[in-house]
Amino acid sequence: MYWESAGRRSVLLRQPRRWHTDLDMAATTPTEPTSRQAKQHLVGVPSLLVRLAAHRSYRRAAGYGVATVGTLALTLGLLAVRGATTPLFKGFGFLVVVVVAAAVGGLGPGVLASLLGFLAFNFFFLPPITPL
Repeated sequence: MYWESAGRRSVLLRQPRRWHTDLDMAATTPTEPTSRQAKQHLVGVPSLLVRLAAHRSYRRAAGYGVATVGTLALTLGLLAVRGATTPLFKGFGFLVVVVVAAAVGGLGPGVLASLLGFLAFNFFFLPPITPL
């Protein structure tokens, strides 16, 4: 057995070539792509990257929206039941907002949600409670 480099791909060749098993078929690849595969490779990958880059700004904006609106909505909702719930329950609620904002928008919205959640949790739900 030896490796042969063919352009951008390395191919495992066997001496002599006989019956192939599933493992042999998975380890060897064709040396030259067909014209259709070559066109898909050249056209498909850049268009996928362009589409992902275009959606990145929308996702980041949605993440910042989740961070601010989610923290505000959770704070207003928890103010109504301030005495009936424990601080641990409230803290986990803010943690959920942080995780969702980070999952949707990335690091920046996650950090913003954690800072807003910390300020809201500390100001409204930990003693001494500051009224509005």
